[in-house]
Amino acid sequence: MSAHYVGQIAPNYVHSTMQANSDDDSFTFTVGKLDAGMAILIGDKASLIEFPSLLLPSGVSSGSVVNIRVMRNDQQERRQKDEFDQLQEDILHTFGQQPPKAPALRLRNVTQTSVTLEWDRLSLATATLLSLDIYRNGERLAPIPNPLHNTSTKLSGLDLNAEYTFHLVLKTTAGTLTSPLIKTRTHTISDTSGISVCFGHVAEPELLEASKQALTNMKAKWSDRIQIDTTHYVCTDPRNPGAQEGSQGAGYAKAMQLSIPAVLPHWIFACHDQKKMVGISPFYLDQDPPNASSIKRSVEEVLGKQAPASSATEADTSGSPPPPVEKEPSSATTTQDAPLKSTPFAADDVPPSNKESVGVEEVSSSAPPPPIITTSAPSEDGDAEPQSTPAPPQVVITSSESSDRIAAAAEGESTTEDAVEQTQTTEGAEEDADGEMDEVSLGGPNGDDEQEEERRSY
Repeated sequence: MSAHYVGQIAPNYVHSTMQANSDDDSFTFTVGKLDAGMAILIGDKASLIEFPSLLLPSGVSSGSVVNIRVMRNDQQERRQKDEFDQLQEDILHTFGQQPPKAPALRLRNVTQTSVTLEWDRLSLATATLLSLDIYRNGERLAPIPNPLHNTSTKLSGLDLNAEYTFHLVLKTTAGTLTSPLIKTRTHTISDTSGISVCFGHVAEPELLEASKQALTNMKAKWSDRIQIDTTHYVCTDPRNPGAQEGSQGAGYAKAMQLSIPAVLPHWIFACHDQKKMVGISPFYLDQDPPNASSIKRSVEEVLGKQAPASSATEADTSGSPPPPVEKEPSSATTTQDAPLKSTPFAADDVPPSNKESVGVEEVSSSAPPPPIITTSAPSEDGDAEPQSTPAPPQVVITSSESSDRIAAAAEGESTTEDAVEQTQTTEGAEEDADGEMDEVSLGGPNGDDEQEEERRSY
């Protein structure tokens, strides 16, 4: 005989018609009908109960006598009751007392023409969602699709370097809730921190490593998968990363589906070298990038294999203008009263007192003015002044020079009285040497009177 313990209370009619054995508090039954699922047990005074066959000892058949003891499990009963009561409290606190919460809007990324926003999953409590809309600068822009699952959005087509405000409006059956206001400004062309790159297949590992380092230097982001704020898909061909020869990869296909431009890694180095956002059209996969010849040098500079200053020095050397031609002071025009400045002169700016008039004309006609005439040099008082200083107005000009040369000479800086007297002496010496004055000379038939009057007018 076997005793079986069943964790349930026996019916009242069993207690009223059956008496337990005094020695072990069990009840004696005779097995009547027995099948695979249920057995009929016959007790004293022809009481019948149904009992699961699986709980009977093995080897029991019809006519076998079994003892069954039934007792109450108070500890398990209290535990189940406590769990049920706690569940009721949780339901009341979550759905009966807490109202819906406003969306917690955050700024995820900003570029020159787009803004990416994100928020937590909506908390509606017992309310029903009616709509979730995005507002820009206080005006409704568009509804958020599938708001119970989507938690981010990207707004494109914005103006460059412009201020914007964004917020969400949640409408439920329990009321309307508004998210915090987000204020931001789109980036300028020189700000490259908004770049977010997803890398595809890049053939050269060194090029891939240098591209990631260049993005880090620009405070940009990169990832191996396309995200909501991805701005560019960078690869050398449409294959999956690390794949052998094959067709388009899944990443490239997804980028094309989301209208994300696919560009060569050369675009990253163009932005890095120029320190600004560069147009992407010359860097598409089927284009020959403009910096293809210098990409190796850019990679070495980013990886620290070549000093960036060397290339800058070469560029400065190749693009710098020739050094200025210094004027040698002449004994005929330099005196103690009027010392000559050490400012360099171009070939056309040497006063005729140092040369024959014909010699100046030959220099002017043989070569254009050097680039140095467009730059500035420090003057005696510390200010910058043009290095091309015009000749004094008291200059003898040959008949082959035009009247425009005379007007330009008249507009130059005025000389001191000592310089005028020295120039007069030089003119007299040249008149004696040449024998006569041409028709545009400052001399004339009236001699000293007209010459003195012309000097005062200048």
